[in-house]
Amino acid sequence: WFPAGFLVMAAFIGVFLAIGGFRYMKAKSVYDIKCYRIETTNAMAHDLKTPLTAISGYAENLLSQVQVDKREYYAKAIISNIEYMDQMIHDILELSKSEDERQTVSMENMELSEFVNEELGSFIHLIEDRGLSVSISGECSVKTDKRMMKSLIDNLLSNAVKYTEKGTVRLS
Repeated sequence: WFPAGFLVMAAFIGVFLAIGGFRYMKAKSVYDIKCYRIETTNAMAHDLKTPLTAISGYAENLLSQVQVDKREYYAKAIISNIEYMDQMIHDILELSKSEDERQTVSMENMELSEFVNEELGSFIHLIEDRGLSVSISGECSVKTDKRMMKSLIDNLLSNAVKYTEKGTVRLS
């Protein structure tokens, strides 16, 4: 009896330890996700406060009847900070969408170079205004969610065009 009882008791203990381990891992995972969200939210709030403070200062300067040449500088700085904040809010919303479990992903095959060429159309005026050229080379077929890929490509193209001072934006 003793050896059989001992084995049964050891099996029960093993099962309970395994169940406890799985529960711990799940609880830790949920805790880690909550910590990540809190840290990310705090960082984003901090990052949004900086341009808001700048906008507030520039607006106060505009109200104080400053010289005409400084008004233009302040107005441009306000617009620049608003664009920065708008991009941050867009990024926050994209992050939120990516974590939404109800979000459906529809995978389909697509030619990446053709898709990038299509998306370039919405940047053509900015490209021309900045005197840039765009070079696309290579072929790649991917299976992806077209909506998510559009967001990614638009973000990359926007940054490439916005931060390239002169010359060519190369995509290969």
